[in-house]
Formats: sequence, C-alpha cells, structure tokens
Amino acid sequence: MGRLFCRAFSLLYWAGCCEFVYNLPVVSPSYSVTQSSSPLFNDREVKVGWGKGVLGEKGLMGRRTLLAIGLIAITAVGASVIVLRPQDTLGQETANSQPFVAPIDVDTNSLRGPRQPVFYRHDIHAGQYGMDCRYCHYTAEVSSEPGLPTISTCMGCHTIIGSGNPEVQKLRDASSEGQPIEWIRIHNLPDHVRFPHMLHVNAGVTCQTCHGEIQQMVQVYQFAPLRMGWCLDCHKENDVTTDCLACHY
Repeated sequence: MGRLFCRAFSLLYWAGCCEFVYNLPVVSPSYSVTQSSSPLFNDREVKVGWGKGVLGEKGLMGRRTLLAIGLIAITAVGASVIVLRPQDTLGQETANSQPFVAPIDVDTNSLRGPRQPVFYRHDIHAGQYGMDCRYCHYTAEVSSEPGLPTISTCMGCHTIIGSGNPEVQKLRDASSEGQPIEWIRIHNLPDHVRFPHMLHVNAGVTCQTCHGEIQQMVQVYQFAPLRMGWCLDCHKENDVTTDCLACHY
C-alpha cells in the first residue's frame, strides 16, 4: 500500500511540475510574432515578452487536462495493484514483513530425518539467506535428478566464510583431501518409478509441494508419503496425465 501512495504522489508531483513550467514567463525583450502555423499551438497570435507565457493564455495543456491525466494514472496504478497482486498474499504483507531467522541453538536429538555427514542447514542457507535451491541442485530444470552440490560448490563460499565452524571444517578437510561428501539420500522411490524433476520444475511445481517447507527445516526429512495415490491425486487436481507410462518406463 505504501508503494501505491508513492506512485500516486510521484504522478501528482510531475503533473504539478508540468503546470509550473507551463506558467513560467519568458524573460526576454517584448516583441510579437504572427499567428503560428504549427498544429501544436493554438490558432491565434502568440505574444512573447516580459511576463507572458510561452504558449499564450491556453497553451498545450491546462489544469483540467493535467488533473484528468493524474486521476486516470492513479486509478490505473491502483487497479493494477489490485488485479495483478496474487490473491493469496492479500492481507499478509504485515505478517510476512519480518525476515526469517534460523534458530541458533537446536536440539539435534529431536530432529527428524537422517544425520548427514555434514550438518547442512537448509533453514540457514535457503531460509535466512534466501539462497536459490538451484545453486546447489543445479540440474533440477534439465534432468530427472536435481543434482547434489559438489565440494567445489560448497567451497565457493566456505573458502572464506565459516571459519571456526566444525561443520565447515569438515568441508575444508574433504576439499584439501580431494574427497567428495557422501550425502545420504532422503527421498527414495522404487526402481520402477520415475520422477522427472525437470518436467515438474518447468511446469511451475514448487519444491515445497513435495518437500514441504524445506527452507525452514533444520534437518531435512521426507515430508510427503510419495505413494502412488498421493501422486495421482496431485495429477488429477492439476489436470495432468495419469497414464501409467508417465511415471513407469
């Protein structure tokens, strides 16, 4: 709402500037010219001199014209905010204005999901820092598998960042020894099932649809059942094919 008022004020400001410039006198010796043949000016004698407007008494635009333009512009801006703004975010601007901050002290014994060889926290990277999922899962848009971060990807930041953190030190030791991180797979599907990530991601399916609010998970766990019925329900709700060969091939 604040941005709407800023836009409206800006439009009125510029309209006022145009009106002010229009009414400025021409500071030059008095003389007169013949009727202008230009279609931009009024069909009348244009007097130029001390204290006279450049375009005469009427000019190109008057107050009423400028006011009408300003009101139309404000109405258009307001309508665009109402129509184009996602409906599910209306009324939530105040609630979502506070940035997410990951907890510092965590009881690791109560966390769901397997413990990874490096305690990578999605709530810090994706939640608090807002990192794009595709920075680490770099093949999600082009491959069936989303891809896992290589040690060089991690060290792109942690060569400098994270000194003194024992989990970061694990990354640095693995990098210096040339050893990959053996990440533990969390979402396992049967061998006869295919889940092409690129088709779902490029169709606009969000990560949270299948993985839950992963950007706020201290430790990742399997959020959805990933059973056949669960997948079919989603396909039917979104009017997507339920042909067997779509997933079993």
